Amino acid sequence: MAFQGTWRVIVNPAAAVGRAGRRWPSVADLLSSRGIPFAPVFTTCPGRTAELAESSVRDGFDGLAVYGGDGTLSTAASALCGMEVPPVLAHIPSGTGNDWVRSLGIPRSVPGAVELMKKGFSRRVDTGVCLADGEPRFFLNSAGMGFDAFVLHRALRLRRVLPLGKSGYLASLVASALFPPVWRADISSGGDLLHSGAYFTLTLGVGRYSGGGMSLSPAALPDDGLLDAAWILPVGFFTIAANIPRVFDGTLLELPQARGHRAAAFRVEPKGDLLMELDGEFQVFSSPPSEILFRTGPGLTVIAPEG
Repeated sequence: MAFQGTWRVIVNPAAAVGRAGRRWPSVADLLSSRGIPFAPVFTTCPGRTAELAESSVRDGFDGLAVYGGDGTLSTAASALCGMEVPPVLAHIPSGTGNDWVRSLGIPRSVPGAVELMKKGFSRRVDTGVCLADGEPRFFLNSAGMGFDAFVLHRALRLRRVLPLGKSGYLASLVASALFPPVWRADISSGGDLLHSGAYFTLTLGVGRYSGGGMSLSPAALPDDGLLDAAWILPVGFFTIAANIPRVFDGTLLELPQARGHRAAAFRVEPKGDLLMELDGEFQVFSSPPSEILFRTGPGLTVIAPEG
Protein backbone atom coordinates (compact mmCIF):
# COMPACT_ATOMS: atom_id res chain seq x y z
CA MET A 1 0.00 0.00 0.00
CA ALA A 2 1.36 3.41 -0.92
CA PHE A 3 2.43 5.73 1.88
CA GLN A 4 0.12 8.74 2.22
CA GLY A 5 1.23 10.35 5.50
CA THR A 6 2.81 13.65 6.54
CA TRP A 7 6.57 14.11 6.42
CA ARG A 8 9.04 15.69 8.76
CA VAL A 9 12.00 16.67 6.59
CA ILE A 10 15.36 16.97 8.36
CA VAL A 11 17.53 19.39 6.38
CA ASN A 12 21.30 19.44 6.77
CA PRO A 13 22.32 22.72 5.09
CA ALA A 14 26.03 21.87 5.45
CA ALA A 15 25.80 18.75 3.25
CA ALA A 16 27.79 18.71 0.00
CA VAL A 17 30.06 21.48 1.30
CA GLY A 18 27.09 23.82 1.82
CA ARG A 19 25.37 23.26 -1.50
CA ALA A 20 22.43 21.52 0.19
CA GLY A 21 21.55 24.66 2.13
CA ARG A 22 21.66 26.84 -0.96
CA ARG A 23 19.46 24.40 -2.89
CA TRP A 24 16.91 23.75 -0.15
CA PRO A 25 14.42 26.48 -1.22
CA SER A 26 14.06 24.87 -4.65
CA VAL A 27 13.67 21.43 -3.06
CA ALA A 28 10.94 22.78 -0.78
CA ASP A 29 9.18 24.27 -3.81
CA LEU A 30 9.37 20.92 -5.56
CA LEU A 31 7.86 19.06 -2.58
CA SER A 32 5.04 21.59 -2.41
CA SER A 33 4.37 21.44 -6.16
CA ARG A 34 4.01 17.66 -5.95
CA GLY A 35 1.44 17.99 -3.17
CA ILE A 36 3.61 16.29 -0.52
CA PRO A 37 2.67 17.47 3.01
CA PHE A 38 5.86 18.24 4.95
CA ALA A 39 7.38 20.35 7.69
CA PRO A 40 11.11 21.14 7.49
CA VAL A 41 13.47 21.24 10.48
CA PHE A 42 17.17 22.07 10.33
CA THR A 43 20.11 20.26 11.88
CA THR A 44 23.67 21.33 12.51
CA CYS A 45 25.07 18.26 14.31
CA PRO A 46 24.41 14.52 14.81
CA GLY A 47 22.91 15.09 18.26
CA ARG A 48 20.29 17.45 16.86
CA THR A 49 19.57 15.03 14.00
CA ALA A 50 18.94 12.17 16.43
CA GLU A 51 16.72 14.37 18.60
CA LEU A 52 14.57 15.42 15.64
CA ALA A 53 14.25 11.84 14.41
CA GLU A 54 13.34 10.48 17.84
CA SER A 55 10.57 13.06 18.31
CA SER A 56 9.06 12.67 14.83
CA VAL A 57 6.27 10.24 15.77
CA ARG A 58 5.52 12.07 19.04
CA ASP A 59 5.18 15.27 17.02
CA GLY A 60 2.61 13.66 14.72
CA PHE A 61 4.62 12.64 11.65
CA ASP A 62 4.11 9.33 9.86
CA GLY A 63 7.23 9.71 7.71
CA LEU A 64 10.75 11.04 8.18
CA ALA A 65 12.71 12.31 5.18
CA VAL A 66 16.36 13.35 5.27
CA TYR A 67 17.72 16.00 2.93
CA GLY A 68 21.44 15.59 3.49
CA GLY A 69 24.28 13.15 3.07
CA ASP A 70 24.80 9.55 4.12
CA GLY A 71 26.06 10.56 7.57
CA THR A 72 22.89 12.55 8.41
CA LEU A 73 20.75 9.72 7.03
CA SER A 74 22.58 7.10 9.13
CA THR A 75 22.18 9.15 12.32
CA ALA A 76 18.45 9.58 11.74
CA ALA A 77 17.98 5.91 10.88
CA SER A 78 19.84 4.88 14.04
CA ALA A 79 17.33 6.85 16.11
CA LEU A 80 14.40 5.22 14.30
CA CYS A 81 15.70 1.73 15.01
CA GLY A 82 15.21 2.34 18.72
CA MET A 83 11.46 2.90 18.26
CA GLU A 84 8.74 0.28 18.66
CA VAL A 85 6.89 1.58 15.58
CA PRO A 86 9.24 3.90 13.63
CA PRO A 87 8.02 6.17 10.85
CA VAL A 88 8.67 5.41 7.19
CA LEU A 89 12.12 6.66 6.15
CA ALA A 90 12.94 8.49 2.91
CA HIS A 91 16.13 10.08 1.60
CA ILE A 92 16.37 13.10 -0.66
CA PRO A 93 20.07 12.78 -1.50
CA SER A 94 22.28 15.84 -1.36
CA GLY A 95 25.62 14.49 -0.14
CA THR A 96 28.78 13.55 -1.99
CA GLY A 97 28.47 9.76 -1.65
CA ASN A 98 24.76 8.81 -1.77
CA ASP A 99 25.67 5.14 -1.41
CA TRP A 100 22.53 3.96 0.38
CA VAL A 101 20.18 5.23 -2.33
CA ARG A 102 22.47 3.72 -4.94
CA SER A 103 22.27 0.33 -3.21
CA LEU A 104 18.46 0.47 -3.11
CA GLY A 105 17.94 1.81 -6.62
CA ILE A 106 16.54 5.11 -5.35
CA PRO A 107 17.08 7.96 -7.85
CA ARG A 108 20.11 10.06 -6.96
CA SER A 109 18.49 13.16 -8.41
CA VAL A 110 16.27 15.29 -6.18
CA PRO A 111 13.32 15.27 -8.64
CA GLY A 112 13.53 11.47 -8.93
CA ALA A 113 13.64 10.96 -5.15
CA VAL A 114 10.75 13.38 -4.61
CA GLU A 115 8.68 11.62 -7.27
CA LEU A 116 9.29 8.32 -5.46
CA MET A 117 8.03 9.93 -2.23
CA LYS A 118 4.94 11.10 -4.09
CA LYS A 119 4.22 7.59 -5.34
CA GLY A 120 4.78 6.24 -1.83
CA PHE A 121 6.41 2.94 -2.78
CA SER A 122 7.90 1.34 0.34
CA ARG A 123 9.78 -1.82 1.30
CA ARG A 124 11.41 -3.39 4.33
CA VAL A 125 15.22 -3.32 4.40
CA ASP A 126 17.94 -4.54 6.76
CA THR A 127 20.22 -2.54 9.01
CA GLY A 128 23.45 -3.45 10.80
CA VAL A 129 24.77 -3.31 14.36
CA CYS A 130 28.40 -3.29 15.45
CA LEU A 131 29.29 -4.16 19.06
CA ALA A 132 32.80 -3.19 20.07
CA ASP A 133 33.51 -4.53 23.58
CA GLY A 134 29.79 -4.37 24.30
CA GLU A 135 29.14 -0.86 22.98
CA PRO A 136 26.49 -0.99 20.19
CA ARG A 137 27.00 1.18 17.13
CA PHE A 138 24.50 1.32 14.27
CA PHE A 139 25.14 1.28 10.54
CA LEU A 140 22.57 1.56 7.80
CA ASN A 141 24.67 0.66 4.77
CA SER A 142 28.20 -0.60 5.45
CA ALA A 143 31.07 -1.02 7.88
CA GLY A 144 34.69 -0.82 6.76
CA MET A 145 37.96 -1.74 8.42
CA GLY A 146 41.55 -1.34 7.27
CA PHE A 147 42.27 0.55 4.06
CA ASP A 148 38.72 1.88 3.64
CA ALA A 149 38.82 3.55 7.08
CA PHE A 150 42.43 4.64 6.55
CA VAL A 151 41.50 6.52 3.36
CA LEU A 152 38.48 8.10 5.07
CA HIS A 153 40.58 9.23 8.04
CA ARG A 154 43.09 10.94 5.75
CA ALA A 155 40.29 12.50 3.67
CA LEU A 156 38.66 13.99 6.78
CA ARG A 157 41.96 15.53 7.85
CA LEU A 158 42.41 16.93 4.32
CA ARG A 159 38.93 18.50 4.40
CA ARG A 160 39.87 20.45 7.52
CA VAL A 161 42.45 22.28 5.40
CA LEU A 162 40.77 22.40 1.98
CA PRO A 163 37.01 22.65 1.16
CA LEU A 164 36.95 19.45 -0.88
CA GLY A 165 34.01 17.13 -1.44
CA LYS A 166 34.31 13.80 -3.19
CA SER A 167 37.61 14.88 -4.76
CA GLY A 168 39.16 14.91 -1.29
CA TYR A 169 38.34 11.23 -0.87
CA LEU A 170 39.81 10.41 -4.26
CA ALA A 171 42.99 12.34 -3.46
CA SER A 172 43.32 10.45 -0.18
CA LEU A 173 42.71 7.16 -2.00
CA VAL A 174 45.52 7.76 -4.48
CA ALA A 175 47.98 8.94 -1.82
CA SER A 176 47.17 6.01 0.49
CA ALA A 177 47.57 3.44 -2.29
CA LEU A 178 51.19 4.44 -2.91
CA PHE A 179 52.30 2.78 0.32
CA PRO A 180 49.34 0.61 1.38
CA PRO A 181 49.43 -0.43 5.06
CA VAL A 182 48.49 -3.87 6.37
CA TRP A 183 46.29 -4.88 9.30
CA ARG A 184 45.80 -8.20 11.10
CA ALA A 185 42.71 -9.88 12.49
CA ASP A 186 40.84 -13.13 12.92
CA ILE A 187 37.51 -13.14 11.06
CA SER A 188 34.93 -15.79 11.93
CA SER A 189 31.23 -16.54 11.55
CA GLY A 190 29.07 -19.19 13.17
CA GLY A 191 32.10 -20.62 14.97
CA ASP A 192 34.04 -21.10 11.72
CA LEU A 193 37.35 -19.27 11.26
CA LEU A 194 37.25 -17.58 7.85
CA HIS A 195 40.56 -15.72 7.97
CA SER A 196 43.50 -15.33 10.31
CA GLY A 197 46.38 -12.94 9.76
CA ALA A 198 47.10 -10.01 7.50
CA TYR A 199 44.48 -8.24 5.40
CA PHE A 200 44.33 -5.09 3.31
CA THR A 201 40.69 -4.09 3.74
CA LEU A 202 37.45 -5.57 5.07
CA THR A 203 33.90 -4.44 4.29
CA LEU A 204 30.68 -5.73 5.84
CA GLY A 205 27.78 -4.49 3.79
CA VAL A 206 24.03 -4.28 4.13
CA GLY A 207 24.12 -2.47 0.79
CA ARG A 208 26.37 -3.03 -2.17
CA TYR A 209 27.96 0.42 -2.47
CA SER A 210 30.12 2.57 -0.20
CA GLY A 211 32.80 5.22 -0.53
CA GLY A 212 30.93 7.16 -3.20
CA GLY A 213 29.94 4.41 -5.64
CA MET A 214 32.52 1.72 -4.95
CA SER A 215 31.03 -1.78 -5.00
CA LEU A 216 32.94 -3.12 -1.98
CA SER A 217 30.22 -5.63 -1.01
CA PRO A 218 29.22 -6.80 -4.49
CA ALA A 219 27.07 -9.73 -3.32
CA ALA A 220 25.02 -7.71 -0.80
CA LEU A 221 21.24 -7.68 -0.90
CA PRO A 222 19.61 -5.09 1.37
CA ASP A 223 16.65 -7.23 2.41
CA ASP A 224 17.90 -10.80 2.86
CA GLY A 225 18.80 -10.67 6.57
CA LEU A 226 22.51 -11.17 5.85
CA LEU A 227 25.69 -9.12 5.86
CA ASP A 228 28.03 -9.43 2.92
CA ALA A 229 31.65 -9.60 4.12
CA ALA A 230 34.39 -9.03 1.54
CA TRP A 231 38.06 -8.79 2.42
CA ILE A 232 41.26 -8.52 0.43
CA LEU A 233 44.62 -9.98 1.34
CA PRO A 234 47.66 -7.65 1.34
CA VAL A 235 48.33 -6.11 -2.08
CA GLY A 236 50.78 -3.56 -3.48
CA PHE A 237 50.31 -0.33 -5.37
CA PHE A 238 50.46 -1.84 -8.86
CA THR A 239 47.83 -4.46 -8.01
CA ILE A 240 45.59 -1.73 -6.61
CA ALA A 241 46.07 0.49 -9.67
CA ALA A 242 45.44 -2.34 -12.12
CA ASN A 243 42.20 -3.39 -10.44
CA ILE A 244 40.51 -0.07 -9.69
CA PRO A 245 37.78 -0.83 -12.29
CA ARG A 246 36.81 -3.92 -10.25
CA VAL A 247 36.04 -1.69 -7.29
CA PHE A 248 33.31 0.04 -9.29
CA ASP A 249 31.98 -2.62 -11.68
CA GLY A 250 31.03 -5.30 -9.12
CA THR A 251 33.79 -7.79 -9.98
CA LEU A 252 35.93 -7.21 -6.88
CA LEU A 253 35.57 -10.82 -5.71
CA GLU A 254 37.17 -12.03 -8.95
CA LEU A 255 40.47 -10.59 -7.72
CA PRO A 256 42.74 -13.54 -6.67
CA GLN A 257 43.43 -11.83 -3.32
CA ALA A 258 39.70 -11.29 -2.56
CA ARG A 259 37.60 -13.40 -0.23
CA GLY A 260 33.90 -13.22 0.59
CA HIS A 261 31.28 -14.71 2.89
CA ARG A 262 27.63 -13.95 3.63
CA ALA A 263 26.09 -14.50 7.07
CA ALA A 264 23.85 -12.88 9.67
CA ALA A 265 26.75 -12.29 12.07
CA PHE A 266 30.56 -12.00 12.07
CA ARG A 267 33.24 -11.76 14.73
CA VAL A 268 36.42 -9.78 14.09
CA GLU A 269 39.31 -9.95 16.57
CA PRO A 270 41.87 -7.24 15.69
CA LYS A 271 45.54 -7.98 16.22
CA GLY A 272 47.20 -4.61 16.73
CA ASP A 273 46.05 -1.33 15.20
CA LEU A 274 42.39 -0.84 14.31
CA LEU A 275 40.77 1.68 11.98
CA MET A 276 37.01 1.44 11.34
CA GLU A 277 34.26 3.48 9.70
CA LEU A 278 30.49 3.03 9.78
CA ASP A 279 28.47 4.60 6.97
CA GLY A 280 31.40 6.84 6.13
CA GLU A 281 31.80 8.08 9.72
CA PHE A 282 35.22 7.41 11.26
CA GLN A 283 34.94 5.59 14.61
CA VAL A 284 36.87 6.55 17.73
CA PHE A 285 37.39 4.12 20.63
CA SER A 286 38.38 4.97 24.19
CA SER A 287 40.53 1.84 24.14
CA PRO A 288 41.24 -0.70 21.36
CA PRO A 289 38.50 -3.38 21.43
CA SER A 290 39.62 -6.98 21.71
CA GLU A 291 36.74 -8.15 19.51
CA ILE A 292 34.07 -6.61 17.34
CA LEU A 293 30.75 -8.29 16.57
CA PHE A 294 28.77 -7.40 13.46
CA ARG A 295 25.20 -8.55 12.93
CA THR A 296 22.03 -7.55 11.15
CA GLY A 297 19.90 -5.16 13.18
CA PRO A 298 16.22 -4.23 13.27
CA GLY A 299 14.87 -3.51 9.82
CA LEU A 300 13.22 -0.32 8.64
CA THR A 301 10.39 0.48 6.22
CA VAL A 302 11.75 2.89 3.61
CA ILE A 303 10.61 4.65 0.47
CA ALA A 304 12.32 2.70 -2.33
CA PRO A 305 11.54 0.85 -5.55
CA GLU A 306 10.61 -2.80 -5.27
CA GLY A 307 13.68 -5.07 -4.97
